[in-house]
Amino acid sequence: MSQAVQTCAAAVQAFEADRRRLLARQRLQTAAGLVLFSLVLGMSLHVSGFLNADIGADPLGRIGVFLARMTPKLRAPALLAGRHTPGSLASWFYDLPLWLRAAWQTFEMATLGTTIGAVGALGASFLCARNLMPLAALRFVVRRGLEAVRTLPDIVLALILVAAFGVGPFVGVLALAISTMGGLGKLFAEINEQVDPRPLEAIEASGANRVRQIRYGVLPQVLPVYASYTLIRLEGNLAAAAALGIVGAGGIGLELQRAITYTEFDTYLAILLLMVVMIFGIDLASEQIRHRLIGLAPSRSAGALNSGLAARLAPPLLTVLGLTILAMMAVDTGVSPGKLLQGAQRLGGLLRAMLPPTSGGQLASILRALAQTLAMALIGTVLAALAALPLGVIGSKTVVSQPGLHFGFRRFLDLFRGVPALVWALILVSAFGLGPFAGVCALALADIPHLAKLFAETIENADAKPIEGVRSTGAARLSVIRLGLLPQVAPAMASQCLYYLESNFRHAAVLGIVGAGGIGFELEERIRVFAFDAAAFIILLYMLAVALLDTVSRELRKRLA
Repeated sequence: MSQAVQTCAAAVQAFEADRRRLLARQRLQTAAGLVLFSLVLGMSLHVSGFLNADIGADPLGRIGVFLARMTPKLRAPALLAGRHTPGSLASWFYDLPLWLRAAWQTFEMATLGTTIGAVGALGASFLCARNLMPLAALRFVVRRGLEAVRTLPDIVLALILVAAFGVGPFVGVLALAISTMGGLGKLFAEINEQVDPRPLEAIEASGANRVRQIRYGVLPQVLPVYASYTLIRLEGNLAAAAALGIVGAGGIGLELQRAITYTEFDTYLAILLLMVVMIFGIDLASEQIRHRLIGLAPSRSAGALNSGLAARLAPPLLTVLGLTILAMMAVDTGVSPGKLLQGAQRLGGLLRAMLPPTSGGQLASILRALAQTLAMALIGTVLAALAALPLGVIGSKTVVSQPGLHFGFRRFLDLFRGVPALVWALILVSAFGLGPFAGVCALALADIPHLAKLFAETIENADAKPIEGVRSTGAARLSVIRLGLLPQVAPAMASQCLYYLESNFRHAAVLGIVGAGGIGFELEERIRVFAFDAAAFIILLYMLAVALLDTVSRELRKRLA
């Protein structure tokens, strides 16, 4: 008996020793990670010049003056008067028909770009899915091509395409289609690789060729998820399309740029409100459609469509209607094979002018600008996360149980989610002046509502049992959060912040186009003076940095999972 007790005691001691060593190693790794992160953050603050940025005297006062200039001088007695009456809403929105036309063009750009890009992504996803394409070399080429396209922001693509195709919405459609194909192609391929193989094997056993296997064995499983991801991409592309006009790609962004150029700040606010309402409406409609596609909301018309003739006629009629609308949008935005061929010839000449890429003797300044871009992305992400954390707690249903208050808070965040980082940069450059300070603030303001929404959903999805267990011991509220909630949500929140760091590095690269610092200024300057070989060098260096950051971030997210 004593021998058994001694054996058990030795096992317990060994277990405790292993546990202490594991905890010590985890604490050491955590401490080392915090020290490394602090060093990187400190270097970023130094490189970006964020802390010692020259934003002039009395910045808060200048922001107040700027906001006052943006606020329209409305008068209650004349509020509903005509366009020519000062102080009326009609005089504030004096060019509303033109702005609505430009907003519709922005919607057309986003819709066409998303549709064309999704179709291209669909084809590419079958070529790089491991379970559908046996040729490893082809899979490798297609995947690397999609990754290369994904690293380029929409605005950078638009800058290149404007130089080849000229200004107009056609360029916006092309830029969005290319970036959408890169982003969705990777997602669609991963979805293809996760399908249930049994239907595919059964169809293959019947002697069907590869096309029929995909048509009947893969597509029925993946189409709802495809549609959901495409609608999410449409929401993002609508905000991107609104900003593309700033570089000459048509749409409402062109009117926004004009208002800024002529310092019509009240007009600027009117157009900005129109953009936010448009994006907000599309977000709500898209959310409802996605919920029905993935089964989170019942379809009210399901019973009617199940009746014989209606069930057979609805799909082809909807398809014809959709194709007709897309064709009308293509005509309206100038999308045509002839224009594509003409521009492709100029694009070929532009690509030849980019070879061989060269730094033009400015390697040091380019590297400094690249480091500044990364620093802006990191600081903007950290500031956004710090601000979004309390907002996420407030926005969580488990914290704020009143449905009306919760709905109002979420919709308030949704309003700001519709403002792209580039638009925030335009506003802040006007308030703070040129430089990375405005860029960092723009990235933070653009990310806060997105991260707050993700943090709120993460808190809502946390398991209530550990929280109740800590609370049952009589622990204080802060202890309940620290011991019961944080261990569950901290890894997910850190992973989300890393994802937004990757995204912000792409966004920060184009903020320099409007004077907010970083590599975007160097790129825009070289394209403006037709130094395409130097522009190509910057683009390649930037793509390499994006790929490296994505790799590091992906490994960190794997460790956090």
